[in-house]
This record gives sequence, structure tokens and C-alpha cells, in this order.
Amino acid sequence: MPLRGDRRGQKRLPLSAEAMLCLVLPEEAVTQKAFRGVATDISGEGLRIKTFQVERDQFLLIRRYINITCEVLVDLPYLTEPLQLHGVIVWLHYGSSNSQEAEHCSMGIRLENNTAEASRRLQHVLCRLRGDSYDATPSAERVEKV
Repeated sequence: MPLRGDRRGQKRLPLSAEAMLCLVLPEEAVTQKAFRGVATDISGEGLRIKTFQVERDQFLLIRRYINITCEVLVDLPYLTEPLQLHGVIVWLHYGSSNSQEAEHCSMGIRLENNTAEASRRLQHVLCRLRGDSYDATPSAERVEKV
């Protein structure tokens, strides 16, 4: 069951996977911004990206456009190629969780408009992370034999 005030329909699974977040801000309609980061949790509905590449002024600009569409390329376990996902940034946080950690930006991304193939591959990874069995192998040539 989701936490009070949490709109997630599915529990997020902890993760540490390299990711690239790409977005286009309305003010810079021809320039795509790309930030390297780490996906720290994931579900079939969304993921959290943590990046040290977004500076405070960039964070303030992105925050003005909450619900902006984005693309995430994430290097998930059990797949041999990064998975391209589409979504919307639904929340942002800038700061650090403790005095030992540098300031960073965390973004909550709700997944939307993904291809059937991307959704199948994501479900495969989620089942493996949960320890479930999953029969529908998403593009066998792309799935790592573990």
C-alpha cells in the first residue's frame, strides 16, 4: 500500500543503475538538455533519478516546468542494452540528505507513452528484481543470460 500522500500505485524497487535524462525546456525549444545520473528506484509506473550534474540555477529553471516530458536511457540489470523510457517529471528536490553528501537533484518521473517492447523489457527486469518468474522474454537477443 502506498504511503499516505504518495500517489504511486506500485511499490518502487531499490536500484542503482546508470541513467541519462534528456529534456527540452520550452525556453530552449531546439536545445536538448542531458544529465547523467543514477536511477535509485523503479516501478512499472515510474522511477527516481539522482544527478549531481544539475546546478541550482538549472534546478530552478526545470522546476518552473514541472510535468515536462523527458526521455530516460537507463542501464538496467538483466538487459544487455540500455532501455529507453519516456515520461514526465512530476517532482523535483535539490539538496543533500546529510552533511557527508554533495548537493544533488532528485527527480521523480512518471512513465508515459512507452512502446510495448520497452514496457515488456521493463516488466522483465522488475520481475527479476522481485525474484518472480516471468515467461514472456522481451526480445531474447537483448536479454542477458544470467
